[in-house]
Amino acid sequence: MNLKSMAHKLYGPQGSNDFGPPNKDDKGLIAEIYHATGLPFDYKFVKQDPKKTKIKAPIENYYGVYWDEERFDTGYFLGREAKKPWIINPRADKLSRLPWPDDIKADLNRAFEDLEDKYQGDNIDRWLDSMSYKDLLEKVYGYNPAVTKYFDPIIAISMGGVGCDVYSAYSARELEMPCTRARYVYDSSINEVEMGALSFPGGNTGSFRHIVKYLIPESITGGKKFEDILFNSINFKALDRPSNPISIRLNSTAIDIRHAGAIDTSKHVIVTYEENGLVKRIKAKTVVSAIGGWVGKHIIKDLPPTITDAYKEFHHSPILVVNVAVRHWRFLNELGISSARWFEGFGNFFSIRRPMDTGKKNQPFEPDKPAVMTFYVPFNNPGHPISVQGTMGRAELLSKSYSDYEKEIVEQMTLMFSDYGFNARRDIAGIVLNRWGHAYISPQPGFHFGKDGKESPKEIVKKGYNRIQFGHSELSGYMSHTNALTEGSRAALAAMELL
Repeated sequence: MNLKSMAHKLYGPQGSNDFGPPNKDDKGLIAEIYHATGLPFDYKFVKQDPKKTKIKAPIENYYGVYWDEERFDTGYFLGREAKKPWIINPRADKLSRLPWPDDIKADLNRAFEDLEDKYQGDNIDRWLDSMSYKDLLEKVYGYNPAVTKYFDPIIAISMGGVGCDVYSAYSARELEMPCTRARYVYDSSINEVEMGALSFPGGNTGSFRHIVKYLIPESITGGKKFEDILFNSINFKALDRPSNPISIRLNSTAIDIRHAGAIDTSKHVIVTYEENGLVKRIKAKTVVSAIGGWVGKHIIKDLPPTITDAYKEFHHSPILVVNVAVRHWRFLNELGISSARWFEGFGNFFSIRRPMDTGKKNQPFEPDKPAVMTFYVPFNNPGHPISVQGTMGRAELLSKSYSDYEKEIVEQMTLMFSDYGFNARRDIAGIVLNRWGHAYISPQPGFHFGKDGKESPKEIVKKGYNRIQFGHSELSGYMSHTNALTEGSRAALAAMELL
């Protein structure tokens, strides 16, 4: 999102958001990309003036909820009818101020501390992948189902898109959740930058702008300064030229990809695509399908049965990302929060960020100046099969008009903040929605390591076939820009062996 308000240009993430820079001395692929493209290894963030606000805000959009909740100022909204509608920083005193049943608070605190270990075997990863996260929490560790319900939207907004009841417990380990020997531990001795969870102004477009600028220097106007690459205009005419070592063809949609002749003996792949109303065809020595598998499996026409069947085990679920540009955030400062959770109504979580220091085009971080409130809205439908949960979520996501969502957002914000000076008509400068229909791969038990002695679906697809390889981030079971780069690189190297 890019929205001018009161002479400030605001940026908010539309999808892929946080990142962690590699160590400068690392020898891996991601560090190599940073060195080659000029991506910084070290980052600064806008300095906070304690005379204007003492609010502790995250520097990306996720860690104000659950993971680093103790570090930042997070409020739980319990409803206007509650004796105390807002409980600020409830984990500071082990949830004691929350009007929830004592047994549920005790179980939540036990989960937050995560001191028990119920597994005694040698391969915890495969063991975790044999069950859902709900079963791990409730059947193995004996937690109250309310604990699962508490974690359902956290799983959904962060990477799963579905409920804990169908989500592989191994995927929960990748999210550093309790009971997986990988829980994220808050460490007050390090600052938020050292945590390694950062965010560019517009999300991970910052990384890919650097990559495109490196590959096609004229693609972004200006020089190689960090701020120029982040914000300068794209030169679309430079993206697809015969003289380029690599080209990006705009307004072109692949509609049919297949080997030329018999798959086993073919020396080429035929790619048919539509460009500006014309159907065109080219012949390639090899192809990497880096688009989401839910699309690629329909475009590639000669998939072998093994890959077709494996793709049936890939399930995807939606998220709605809402960026609300506000002309000020005095109401949050008055309330004492930068992030919030609530348990009824529209959405579940929002956060503002302390912006990244990018130079002259910095966004402000003062309550009297504009900011972007980002809502990650889950579609939780536990109790249904995993494929049904995703379908139900997409149906809800796409069935509402913009005005429907606008009404719900304004009503929710008014409900929560009107007592603290918020007035929607006066204070909202704009609302941008990103309907992310297939936001996340939703790995079910067995997705990572297989079940019943069978190979996992992701490993089957990773093998590719003859001259077609697959390199999308779903193949890691964790959709992120670093996994997209890693899987794409793996597939590209395999394809290059055929050149």
